[in-house]
Amino acid sequence: HQCIMVTEKKRQILRETISAVEKKLKGKNEFIRCHRSYLINLGYVAAVLRQEVVLDNDERIPLSRRLGKEVYQAFIQNYK
Repeated sequence: HQCIMVTEKKRQILRETISAVEKKLKGKNEFIRCHRSYLINLGYVAAVLRQEVVLDNDERIPLSRRLGKEVYQAFIQNYK
């Protein structure tokens, strides 16, 4: 029941579930869940591929089949 939050400058361990963190970020449109283990900030997404999300720093995050369409649509909306 902990999460690792990764920012540009540091990694921080949170003593919360990913669902609790997701609820806290619910009002912030730039955050979306792309996999059961990952929340991402759409402002740092370079591309959404079939099975993964590519971030600006070339890190690749898994993309679930169930959430793929929602993530892609959110990426397009955020990109505009």
